[in-house]
Amino acid sequence: YDVHLKVVTQTGCTDSISYQKLIKVVSSPKVKIQGDTAVCLNGSLQFNAIHLNPDTSAVNGHWNFGNVQQYNVQNPPTQTFTSAGNFLIESKLTNSSGCYNIDTLLLQVHDLPKVSAGNDVIICRGASHTLNATGAATYTWSGNIASLSNFNMANPVAKPLTTVTYYVKGTSIYQCEAMDSITVQVQQPLKTNVIKGDTLCLGQSAKIKATGSENYQWYPSLYIDKANSAE
Repeated sequence: YDVHLKVVTQTGCTDSISYQKLIKVVSSPKVKIQGDTAVCLNGSLQFNAIHLNPDTSAVNGHWNFGNVQQYNVQNPPTQTFTSAGNFLIESKLTNSSGCYNIDTLLLQVHDLPKVSAGNDVIICRGASHTLNATGAATYTWSGNIASLSNFNMANPVAKPLTTVTYYVKGTSIYQCEAMDSITVQVQQPLKTNVIKGDTLCLGQSAKIKATGSENYQWYPSLYIDKANSAE
């Protein structure tokens, strides 16, 4: 802008001076944050500062992610969020004349679901066990799903023929995921053998032995020194 100054004294004397383009009015840069407003814990997001009114002025960027991370660039590197909560993200663009503009975005970092598949169990071959996953909104099971009554529910019935580990993926209402597992150990049918009996005289003893199982209980146990041993 041109500036003109005119001075008039009390007696009517005048003088004036003009300056060509003395005042320059520079537009402030307008910035808009481009990026998602929600992410799961440990998730990564990319944010960009969109310069809405670019001109010939050079601009410098500054970011504050509300989690100690700050960058003096227009477009920062990918951000990974390791704490759940709400974070106010701020992007600032400053031109060469010192004019600036700030945009903010509220980011929600959702915690992961506390998924539990339950404790490991032991069943006999031919028996079944009802699984019971907790901690999420929806569930998907994997690992020999042919032995499950349904692999898209919290509590399917498992009837495996051999020992198997089932994995469950739980998804929260915010689409955050976590996994857990449970092992169903299957005891196969046993064939127990006992050595042939013998005839003893009064006061004598003999060793008897059983095979084919893991645990034993002898009956009657009155004259047995180790009623819970194989021999």
